[in-house]
Amino acid sequence: MRPFDKRPLLVAIAFALAGCASAPPPQAPKIERLTGAALDARIPPPVATVSADEIVAMAKRGESAQSIVAKIDASHSHYLLGAERIAAMMREGVPAPVIDHIMEAERRRIFDDAAADIAQHDQDCQERIDQEASQCQLQLLSCWPPYTSFPYWRGF
Repeated sequence: MRPFDKRPLLVAIAFALAGCASAPPPQAPKIERLTGAALDARIPPPVATVSADEIVAMAKRGESAQSIVAKIDASHSHYLLGAERIAAMMREGVPAPVIDHIMEAERRRIFDDAAADIAQHDQDCQERIDQEASQCQLQLLSCWPPYTSFPYWRGF
């Protein structure tokens, strides 16, 4: 019986280890945080085809809250009103259901925009994860010699 020659096995192990050691370790992804100012800059400015002054004028003419709300909805107007302006509108006779509708519509728009941003961010993260996983698989395959069959190094 012939003695077992360890040199081919050592050469194969050296090549496999060299293949694994040659790739740099992947860097952890950097999480981008938004500041309050950056978030405010991303929120689009409100669009009001029916202005707040027109709403006050409609209320002073005696139009019902339902008709004012219907006109706001039909015009697809968005308002970003401060507390002072809301209080002034209430003092000038704008009905509470109209103010509630304006505030709820703005809140809903902000949440919808945030949900769309989160969905886009999740999609970007998933693409990055898929890319990292494929790179890891390629790196793993480059470490395993394709000319041998596991676990038999000599091809038995």
